[in-house]
Amino acid sequence: MRVLKFGGTALRDGPAVRHAVRIVREFGGERPVVVVSAHFGVTSLLARAVEDAMRGAFEWDPLRVRHRTLLRQLELPGDFLDRHLSELHGVLEMLRNGKRADGRLRDFVLSFGERMSVRVFAAVLRREGIDATPVDAHDLGLVKRGAHLTLPEDAPEAVARHLAQVRGVPVITGFLALDEEGFLTTLGRDGSDLTAVWFGAALAAEEVQLWKRVRGLMTADPHVVPTAQHLPLIGWSLATEIARHGSGVLHAGAVDPAHRARLTIHVRDLEDPDGPGSRIVGDERKPGVVAIAHRPNVAQLRVRFDAERSRSEQLLELFSSLAAAGVDPYLGSIDSDEAELLLTEDDALERVVADCVPDGVLTRGLSTVTLVGGELDRSPEVDAAIADAAEFGAREFHAGGEQEVRSRVILFERALLEELVRRLHARFFLAAQG
Repeated sequence: MRVLKFGGTALRDGPAVRHAVRIVREFGGERPVVVVSAHFGVTSLLARAVEDAMRGAFEWDPLRVRHRTLLRQLELPGDFLDRHLSELHGVLEMLRNGKRADGRLRDFVLSFGERMSVRVFAAVLRREGIDATPVDAHDLGLVKRGAHLTLPEDAPEAVARHLAQVRGVPVITGFLALDEEGFLTTLGRDGSDLTAVWFGAALAAEEVQLWKRVRGLMTADPHVVPTAQHLPLIGWSLATEIARHGSGVLHAGAVDPAHRARLTIHVRDLEDPDGPGSRIVGDERKPGVVAIAHRPNVAQLRVRFDAERSRSEQLLELFSSLAAAGVDPYLGSIDSDEAELLLTEDDALERVVADCVPDGVLTRGLSTVTLVGGELDRSPEVDAAIADAAEFGAREFHAGGEQEVRSRVILFERALLEELVRRLHARFFLAAQG
């Protein structure tokens, strides 16, 4: 059994949906499980509608027209999604009339994208002669605890039993789960990758196929480094590091559950379905740099400890405050005097940090470049490359706490990002090619 996942760009319009359906037919094998995201742009439209409704107005036409156009392209009835659109309109009207939009209500609004998408995809499968049924992931036991999805001990049997009763191909909502109190919640950017891997692990799938508009994993972002090389096979641990440090190809948390379940992830190219893609499987310990990842928008937060108070108590307060504000540090370094955290930068970060950590010092406009590989702590070549990066005003960020060094992170000013990535890639990969 295979799990096939299609993100928003794979479902951007009618022809793209038909192409994805053909992929299910050709590459899904016997009775596949399909996981889909909202159609491209819909989640952004929903998020904007929540914000506008809170200000007393919202533009309904973009959401209505977006889905009606899609239905027309797919030759589905114009009223096919009317029940969901009507419910969504009612929630937004409630917000416009003064209802407070907490995180749970916002997530409920965002859920409409995936809930409508699975129904459209299943309908197109049925019209193409493949029996299919839309399924909401949160009805199958998918629970988010903190930043992680849980796999209850009885999940494989329960999920298999539930899906065995589903008629035809189950088409499951990505991006959605329940929180610990049973309310609908979302899984963040590329969260459908996480959904697909979760179900792949629960069902002991042959593999999880993540269909994207990329060749697969690369030695660097090809938009920055046109000479980046394709990685047809990579182990779970190194793929986790590439994703965590900013490849943008898959969800940073998706590889770890596959590793625990000994599950193969196959990143495949929508534009070249017969191409090799990238298989993530095994856990080789190949030394040397295998890829260069980067995060363009990073801020640094420094917080000094009060010498007269328990450091553990202060750390608990710091992380609790950030978590309550929805800020999840990307990396952290803690010594006896201070905590240094790297955060993903956005427009609201400065205000949020000022409210949560008034004594913290926030530096914006930074980026990270990460050398990913094996035994990098014992590599004179890597040491020399990091030393040379100092001419850019860069320095190594020592996250600490890792038993085995699989990555080394360089922190510097954002304006220098592309130049440094290209230089490092040339140093480690073009030289190797001769």
